[in-house]
Amino acid sequence: MIKKFSIKDTNVDQIYPFDFKFYKPKIEGMIILLSLVILPLTAVIFLNVFKKELNITSDRIGLIFQISSLVFTIIGGLIFWSRNPVSFWKSGVGILFGFPIFLELFVIFFILLASVFNVLKNGGVWTQIYDLLIRTVAEILIIIFAFNKISNLKNKVKQTLKENKKLLIPISIGFALVAFIVGNTLYSLIISQLNLNLGESENQKSLVSPFQNDGIGKYIYMIIFIVLTIFIAPLCEEIIARQALFTGVSNKVLSIITSSLYFGVLHIASGDVYNIFPYVIGGFFCSLAFSLSKGNLTYSWFSHSIYNTISVVLIIASLYIK
Repeated sequence: MIKKFSIKDTNVDQIYPFDFKFYKPKIEGMIILLSLVILPLTAVIFLNVFKKELNITSDRIGLIFQISSLVFTIIGGLIFWSRNPVSFWKSGVGILFGFPIFLELFVIFFILLASVFNVLKNGGVWTQIYDLLIRTVAEILIIIFAFNKISNLKNKVKQTLKENKKLLIPISIGFALVAFIVGNTLYSLIISQLNLNLGESENQKSLVSPFQNDGIGKYIYMIIFIVLTIFIAPLCEEIIARQALFTGVSNKVLSIITSSLYFGVLHIASGDVYNIFPYVIGGFFCSLAFSLSKGNLTYSWFSHSIYNTISVVLIIASLYIK
């Protein structure tokens, strides 16, 4: 069925084919599904359902979820590496497991550095700028590492941008628009019809709260936010959640399911599981873009970037249009 609706073959597909059957889905695929999706989701659902009985705050749920997710990731990564030590990094799967670990260590290091030099101790918008800048640099480093480590990834993206622009742009816009309509507009309508008050996601709140500040800090944050959200994060997340994950799972249907759910898990670091569905829907359409383009990262990257551009425009517009 997926093959029937695939984007037509191009010269890039012939030169740089994506291997959808690199590993064994019943073994490596299950390792990824279990360690990166099922166990973290089970943990966060349990914490939210039994929040009152456990007498824990939302902040504590987020902390426990992040720590447990890291533990599951480390265990899953070690098992995967022990089975495939030679191809672990070259295939890109190492980045899938290594990204959350590297990001946490990178952030902790620079937070400790700021503490040592006694800067940014008062919080506020400058602390948020610092945090966002750290994440931006970390994701740029991941992208550089991936392009240098994963075989032919950089060449495939460059060749696609050079040869397939007329196909790439309209298809990416189409996927982004459908994802946005289904993941935001229709989802919001369904939630309102069911009289469910889920509120704004914690991920969204933490990113846009600095926009409420006055002064130059607000605009510096806005510039970094735009660069990260539209250009850096989509590419980094697609390398991880599509390129690396599809390689590791090695089954198209299972990869789409796993990738969609994992994309949701990536965006609920606060443990805000009730708002996971818009991210899962967005991840689903990016997964479709990747699969239907025969494993061409450029299509899902552009779709993701356009989707985020729409969101950023609406967020900024809401600040000035009352």
